[in-house]
Amino acid sequence: MLNVSVSARLIKDPEVKVFKDDLCLCTFTVVSNRYDPKAEDKKGSDFFDCKLWGKRGATFAEHFRKGDGVIAVGSLEQEKWQDKEGNNRSKAIIRVTDWEFPIPKKESSEKKSDVPF
Repeated sequence: MLNVSVSARLIKDPEVKVFKDDLCLCTFTVVSNRYDPKAEDKKGSDFFDCKLWGKRGATFAEHFRKGDGVIAVGSLEQEKWQDKEGNNRSKAIIRVTDWEFPIPKKESSEKKSDVPF
């Protein structure tokens, strides 16, 4: 098993499917900027399809929308299938087991906080 953690943004709203016995599957796609310190001018983006099962998936879908940042933790898995022409196809997905809200940006100096420190 290959464990992964990605800090990314959703490219569209999460989708939830509910199966019998109220089992939920939340699917979503994220994009993450690639950083290469040796090639500062050649930045790219990586897109990852994600699947999140159970109540955590339903909760995720309630809190996140297109454009929101997320930290997703899980394992990298390879899905395999045959297309309509009978060709073998595959893709890597992240099977999310945990997620976090990203740390929000600090308030600007113009905005004062009620927190004394």
